[in-house]
Amino acid sequence: KQAADLDPATAEAWTVLGLLGTAVGDWYVGLGDAEALKQYAYGDLYFGKACKADPRSYEAFLARGRMLSHAAPEMARHGQKPDPHLALSAKYLGTALEIDPGAAEAWLARAELERTGAALLRARGEDAAHQVGKAEADYAKALELEPEPVEARAGRGWLRFGAERWAEAVADFEAA
Repeated sequence: KQAADLDPATAEAWTVLGLLGTAVGDWYVGLGDAEALKQYAYGDLYFGKACKADPRSYEAFLARGRMLSHAAPEMARHGQKPDPHLALSAKYLGTALEIDPGAAEAWLARAELERTGAALLRARGEDAAHQVGKAEADYAKALELEPEPVEARAGRGWLRFGAERWAEAVADFEAA
């Protein structure tokens, strides 16, 4: 916090503070505590300052998009509407991809966002086929750019498992 206060125009310090808020939020999720949402809000505040300090900071936009994606299921669990956070997550991950379209990590993060969106739609009894298709395309792009990441294969496996495409899910899990 001192580094950010000394030089508020540095995106790196704000990004680290945002990551800290996200980590603390994830810890509270593990405890099943609604305090997680407050910590995610702190993370978003700091990520916002990082994005403002450097509108070309790939790391800040990627981290902000991921955090909002992680917060969405927790919001739903506590009776809040996650859809606005999912939309913002898509926006920030899209900005990260505009900054670095060759970043497999950003394609993976967006695939995870779409997988989260599909799961939330299914939980509400809605059709998730469109979200599943978008997630599969993003997983494919991540794997095209970086063929080895276990996270992409496992994530796609969980996506296909949720869509009841058992054979494809098993193949992804085995490849992971």
